[in-house]
Amino acid sequence: MFEHPLTGSTSELPSRPLALPNGLFSAEQLPDILAPLTARLAALGTPAIVGIIGAASAGKTTLAKALVRGLQALGIDAVHVDGDAFTLPRHLRYIQHPGRRQTLIRGPDIYDHQRLLDHLLTLKQSHDVVIAESVAMGWHPATASALACLIGLHLDDAVRLSRKIVRDQHDPTRQFDLVADFIEKQVDEVDGGVHPTFARRADVVWDASAHVLHERK
Repeated sequence: MFEHPLTGSTSELPSRPLALPNGLFSAEQLPDILAPLTARLAALGTPAIVGIIGAASAGKTTLAKALVRGLQALGIDAVHVDGDAFTLPRHLRYIQHPGRRQTLIRGPDIYDHQRLLDHLLTLKQSHDVVIAESVAMGWHPATASALACLIGLHLDDAVRLSRKIVRDQHDPTRQFDLVADFIEKQVDEVDGGVHPTFARRADVVWDASAHVLHERK
């Protein structure tokens, strides 16, 4: 059951627990992820492009910026790229259902992957580490092939939805039912892409709800 952070109303929220294939990852309980992840990225060798993939409002931007600061403290020239800056024009990203709300197209189809890839490769020429994050980072082969490391980020659905409502409540471009749209998106965005990408391509997955780091063996 999900309680709306602004209205107090409740909704049924489908559970999307983190599920990784048995035998592919080791798991370690950790109080914090920044130190081990920063050390891992510092050891990659430079230049390198690092991707962060996670569902909406999982904390991708917060993690990316923290990793950039951690690397810079070690003398490594790191830069953050927000993948949402490379989305397609709005009329290509939204569908207006007759008699219903406007809903966001799911998955990697909202991004201009070639333009994003070109930008990442350009930055790689002048920076040691480029950290890029989006819902579809590493999901689409155009960006996946350029990554030296892919980090998966998982957070409980109820926490993500609460964050998203608070964040988007004053955004005039988001005039649809956030709760209903969020619930519908789970099937395509999480089950259909984010979690499978964790399993196929992620080098590490941080379960921020359980404070467990999963590392590919």
